[in-house]
Amino acid sequence: MNDAQPDTGMGPESPATTTRRTRRTRRLTMVGIVALVLVAGATFSVVRGTVGNTAGTLTSGSTGAWVSPLAGQMPLVNNGGVLSMNYTRADGTGTAAQFKYPTAVVTVANTGVVYVADTGNNRVRKVVNPTPNANITTQSCWTDSAGTRCDGGVNGQGVVTTLDIAFNAPQGLAVNSAGTILYVADTGNNRVRKVDLTASPLAVSDVVIGLNGPTGLALNSAGTTLYIADTYNHLVKTVDLSTNTVGTLPTASEVERNTGAIITSTLYYPTSLSVDANGNVFVTDARDKWLGSQPERDPQKSIKKLTPGGTLWKIVVNVYNMNPESLVVDSAGTLLYYTDESSSTVVRASVPTTSTRNTSGTIIAGLLITSDWKYSDRDGQGNVARFYSPTGIAMSADGTTLYVASTTSSRIVYIR
Repeated sequence: MNDAQPDTGMGPESPATTTRRTRRTRRLTMVGIVALVLVAGATFSVVRGTVGNTAGTLTSGSTGAWVSPLAGQMPLVNNGGVLSMNYTRADGTGTAAQFKYPTAVVTVANTGVVYVADTGNNRVRKVVNPTPNANITTQSCWTDSAGTRCDGGVNGQGVVTTLDIAFNAPQGLAVNSAGTILYVADTGNNRVRKVDLTASPLAVSDVVIGLNGPTGLALNSAGTTLYIADTYNHLVKTVDLSTNTVGTLPTASEVERNTGAIITSTLYYPTSLSVDANGNVFVTDARDKWLGSQPERDPQKSIKKLTPGGTLWKIVVNVYNMNPESLVVDSAGTLLYYTDESSSTVVRASVPTTSTRNTSGTIIAGLLITSDWKYSDRDGQGNVARFYSPTGIAMSADGTTLYVASTTSSRIVYIR
């Protein structure tokens, strides 16, 4: 495949928007698409029914979790045998809805309501999943050398509407448990804004200004503190929502585990945040940089844990291709899920209870491969599923459902 740089319509250039646009624009040929969807030597038979993936099965099963569509579809246009993307914006149900490079998602408790940062359209979209607790319905199954495998179904028919507020390449979202207040990282405008969803018309105000390409947002379990990944300032900011006091999370020295030397671990382009019930903040570090008595090493992407006391631990590193884009942690702080853009997978990793780093994980959806034909889009179970640059990820309050933004294919899917 050839790299392409079409206009994404993501607004004025900023460091954040430029980086994301460069990584997520590709051109697909007709031959490439055929290669994406065919399984060599497979025998297909159509089977419709319901699989037994019910509440709480995200972490079970050797064949992985189930991926099902919720809203949007890959906007492919055939121009003389070359497929190109024709992005637009449209409200509607299921595949009738259209997104343009969605990069963040957030859920409202267990209601099935999902908010999407539709980055390329400079808007936030609301998606209502009418059956948030439904099992995944299979569409077709086949048998090959790996055994019997099945596609995901079409029961996810999310209803999409647009919040009538203009942003500039929004790339982070957080919402309170009642679903009444939405926080938006207005990335291109270097600020975080608050939307009162109960007001008519919607009421918008600034929470923090003067940031530098903010992306990830998260709320603590009480909903009293907002955490902000101030990406290009390499910081995590906090906002006490009762007083609107803005602070910066401290980071402390730690022992470098390979040499025993005392060094300072700093954040370097933090992009996504998640907070557990104990106030630990989990951060995807886009370019991990270590400073101190050791020379600066080659940047290494990682996931870090920042404790309330200010200790910063590198907890997940060197898992598969390790390009974590967004993450979410369960309330207990024991399991985290992240989207890996390089391998186009969704990975589950355990949170270490000691200072030992976790260098392993489990791909619950997507196929770990290195060739360009990985950039596809398909529902199904485990490695049958495909993503095209997955980024945003969110978890329902009961921990049974993940929602993922497949950015370049401009789809929102859910995983159970």
